[in-house]
Amino acid sequence: MKDQRIIYADEEFGARAWIPAAAEVDFALSESNHRIANNLTLLASAISIRAAEIANFLEAQNRQRQQTERDILTQALLQIEQAGWVERDCRALVVGGEHWHAGVIGIVASRLVDRFHRPAVVIALDEALGHG
Repeated sequence: MKDQRIIYADEEFGARAWIPAAAEVDFALSESNHRIANNLTLLASAISIRAAEIANFLEAQNRQRQQTERDILTQALLQIEQAGWVERDCRALVVGGEHWHAGVIGIVASRLVDRFHRPAVVIALDEALGHG
């Protein structure tokens, strides 16, 4: 087999699947080689479809996480405003809320630090426990 080439599919989701391009291999395709080429094509198609499904799922999860983050940030900003902490020039900010998602409170704390230029603690309260 001379002049073998490797190609890749670059879909909008950015995944790259490296596939040997059987149709471009420079030899006469016998019946069994046609079956191999067809199987590779079918496999590549199935991988591409599954990769698109996974990418769509992850994108939806990411949008949901971003919305949760925005919601918590809005609530935290409201707490800070209502408490008057910025006007009183507090050295640190501490906010918390029931049922805030513990997986995004670190990002929210970072956003508060960026906005107010002081340490921030964000606590996710759930029943008798706080996570932060």
